[in-house]
Amino acid sequence: MEPLVVTLHVYSQRRDPSWILSENQARELVDRVRSLQERTPFKARDIVSRLGYRGFSIASSHGQNFTVNDGIIDPGAARTSLFDRDRGIEAWLLDTAGDPVSGVVREHVRSALARPAEEAIRARAEHLIFRLPAPVCTSKADDAPKFEPLLWNADDAVRLSNNCYNYANNQRLHNFSQPGLAAGIKAGLSCIEMRLAAEADSLVSQADFARDLGPGEGWYVALAYWPGDQDSPPDFHWYRQDKNGCWSHKPGLDSATNLDSSRQVIKDPLTCDRTPYTEFCTFMVTNNGVIIG
Repeated sequence: MEPLVVTLHVYSQRRDPSWILSENQARELVDRVRSLQERTPFKARDIVSRLGYRGFSIASSHGQNFTVNDGIIDPGAARTSLFDRDRGIEAWLLDTAGDPVSGVVREHVRSALARPAEEAIRARAEHLIFRLPAPVCTSKADDAPKFEPLLWNADDAVRLSNNCYNYANNQRLHNFSQPGLAAGIKAGLSCIEMRLAAEADSLVSQADFARDLGPGEGWYVALAYWPGDQDSPPDFHWYRQDKNGCWSHKPGLDSATNLDSSRQVIKDPLTCDRTPYTEFCTFMVTNNGVIIG
């Protein structure tokens, strides 16, 4: 049986952890999926606006086979998803991770998996049935990009190769950009060090986003932090303020969205639900001339 590569979708700025299943593990995974009888119309990657744990993807040498999230086993757009009511496959995949997933990250995923699959499915259905009210935000920057998620989400080549820092700076570079890299600086693992790395890219720190920015002055972005521990390095997440004054973001390999982890429109990244990026670092201003790498 050909090797299967598992990727845990959990980070935003950093690359997500991946590992290879043994031949026995790969066979067990296939058997577990085949044993499922219940089906669902939902897809695993639909309506994933939250930060932190966002499911698993499993790929072979022929490309991605299926994705798993919220108890949904999704074999692709052309096939109906299966429903794993007790989320046993997600828990089993986490157990196969070993060292690549440890410390606070493993505990975060375990906590996310404790949420009943029925509750997650119900939240997805409510999101589709009840439309959020039109956001009321105040435009602050003439140069701010419009919120156009299809530019980032419709093409897998774009979605899978640009992270939150690319998105905040509105640069689809297909390189999973890191603050300071274009300036020859390797960012450290604290809010201050990450801010300094972004400043080396010519972003400018701000106390808030109260001041209006005229033509040529750029737009506001914001930086948040998921503290790590001795087993798990921290991760960072960037938001940007759009033309309409509301905020949006792109969690790692996943889709750009204007919703926070509670699926509410983001009016202020300082006060929105950023779980598990619990520490807010700083507001900054970027512009069309910033060079990132």
